[in-house]
Amino acid sequence: MIWDLENDEYRLAPFTTESLQAAEKSLGIALPKTYIQLMQSQNGGVPLHTAFPCKTPNSWATDHVPVHSIYGIGEDGILQSDYLIREWGLPKKVVLFSGDGHLWLAMDYRETKSEPPIIFIDGEQEQIIGLAPDFASFLNGLYTAEEEDTDYTTEQQGEDLKFERIDAAFLQEEADGWIWAFNALYEKTAGNERYIENKVLELLTQPSEHLKQLAADYVMVYNERFTFSESTMLAIYEKMEQDALLQFEVAPLKAYLKQVKGLID
Repeated sequence: MIWDLENDEYRLAPFTTESLQAAEKSLGIALPKTYIQLMQSQNGGVPLHTAFPCKTPNSWATDHVPVHSIYGIGEDGILQSDYLIREWGLPKKVVLFSGDGHLWLAMDYRETKSEPPIIFIDGEQEQIIGLAPDFASFLNGLYTAEEEDTDYTTEQQGEDLKFERIDAAFLQEEADGWIWAFNALYEKTAGNERYIENKVLELLTQPSEHLKQLAADYVMVYNERFTFSESTMLAIYEKMEQDALLQFEVAPLKAYLKQVKGLID
């Protein structure tokens, strides 16, 4: 069993031959046979095992890479590749099937149009790391990783090191630092809710239009993991409503506040 059947995230409408043909025509490649078979069982989702071994240290870990999802065949799946490649400045002629922000898994079609090798793209470290010769080998290598050991002697010291990196990233003026920090916090929301709320509010005060728009996105992303305090949600709404650059973001937040919290008229 590959899929975590209790998690519906990333699961798309059921596979059809027509959707496969349309995707391959749009991408200009032949998708791996093992990938197609997997999509026939479930068209995208979260795997039971969320790591793949990697001998090359990267910004995620020293011995593995994350596999948070496997995209399905559709507009919200692998057909996002062209857009994401342009958005994040990723290599062309790859098909992304997992990842976000800095860390991606991809089928590498740069030297083939069928049965491609699998690569890991670490945007933060500017690395492209070969993982598996084909998709079947990739699936067979998935496992559940233990917490990574560090040079520190206790788990808490390791967590302190992680948060030192997060704090440092939040001090950067560039969007990449903020994105990395928020992505790192996404896996560590428990116990850090107020810290996250404060950072979202801080992001809204940044001069960069791109950073302000990111803040609007993170409001919704993080509110899926925990409930923002009423005072924070109202403060976020007020900042967005007062900023001409974010006027288009206020409507969905206003609808959320009205429906879920009943905080505004």
